[in-house]
Amino acid sequence: MKKYFSILILALLFLNSCKTSKSISLAMVGDDYKHVKEFFTGADEHYDHPDVKLYEKTDSLVVISTLNHNPFEAIFLFENDTCFFQRLSVYCSPCADVVVDGIVKDEDYNFEVVDPVNYISTRDGNIVMRLKEKIDKQGNCNEITIYKIKEN
Repeated sequence: MKKYFSILILALLFLNSCKTSKSISLAMVGDDYKHVKEFFTGADEHYDHPDVKLYEKTDSLVVISTLNHNPFEAIFLFENDTCFFQRLSVYCSPCADVVVDGIVKDEDYNFEVVDPVNYISTRDGNIVMRLKEKIDKQGNCNEITIYKIKEN
């Protein structure tokens, strides 16, 4: 009985490590380059990444960091200083669920479920989100891709 109780306590601690006190959206499509960079360098007081590594070019930004002590990678592509594509790789399923929940609740997008994998913004029908879970050499990885379909 003690063994099961210990396992339960450890599981609850792990799941609790992925919770944030405030729902934070990592959706950045439509944001400018400066805002995205400042968000990950700690200029945004809501979300601090003390171990963030940034790889920058004028049209892209790659972020390598941790999210609640788990590896986190993100790539952002820009056109005319505006983000039109992002991919978030979260190596923790419960943490990815928290990230997706924050994005879905983001009032700037109002994502609506199309199916368990695809979401579409009701604010801008050209912005879509796609979820993908995969197993790779590093373990379980959840990819969250948000992009704006180019208007003709």
